[in-house]
Amino acid sequence: MIRHPNIKNVFWFVVKSTYLLFAISIVIGALVVFIFWNTERTSNNILSSNSNQFRVTADAKRFVKPDAANIVLTTIIKGKEVREVQAKASEIINKATAEIKKLGVLEEEIKTSNYNISPEYDYSSSKQVLIGYSSSISLTIKTKLLDKVGAIIDSATQNGINSVSSLNFYIEDLTKVQDELKLQAIENAKVKAIELARTSGLNLGKLKNVEDANSYNPYVYSPMLNSVSDSMAKSSPSSEPINLTVQAGQSEISSSVTLVYQID
Repeated sequence: MIRHPNIKNVFWFVVKSTYLLFAISIVIGALVVFIFWNTERTSNNILSSNSNQFRVTADAKRFVKPDAANIVLTTIIKGKEVREVQAKASEIINKATAEIKKLGVLEEEIKTSNYNISPEYDYSSSKQVLIGYSSSISLTIKTKLLDKVGAIIDSATQNGINSVSSLNFYIEDLTKVQDELKLQAIENAKVKAIELARTSGLNLGKLKNVEDANSYNPYVYSPMLNSVSDSMAKSSPSSEPINLTVQAGQSEISSSVTLVYQID
């Protein structure tokens, strides 16, 4: 006797098969869409959304040695009376300034900054007791004597300065260097555009636009002597200099441009 397949089983088999085919179709469709989208996105690196435009990006870089330094030197003074603290701070700053000028730093390159004085209290007992005053005063020095930076710091610490707040090197005429690099980046982009167009079989038309974005990565030197030790700050003026050597290093400057051409 021949047994016929159960109609119910056949029905569910057909349903499951249809569902499986539907799921596979969705996966294949999604994969095709992803590949197409990714291909379009890649091609847009050269061709803009406007099909008659051609975009190409190039850059130019250069390592340049900084030609100026900014130094901030600070002294912190404590005393019983305000006038005592002020007098001592003034004496130290004036003396340090005079010695720094002897190294060739011009008077207009030195300025007093960040001056403040505040009371100090003792909270060990149940009451707030005034025990004195603390003063902080800084000298900001901008100089192009990079070979004297170490000597400037050493001279200052030998004459009462007890903290190197900051030290950084920079390029004074940065705009000039950036402009030169922009022109070089444009030339590089033109060469690149010709090569890409020839490889892609495109005919370049007029240059429609130039987009640029300069970037500057300054070299910043953070000295190990952020706070000069008390023993060094209190050393006598006759102490031998420590001959601190500070290297300015180099700064990388770059310019990036994008040229937009019309496609004939």
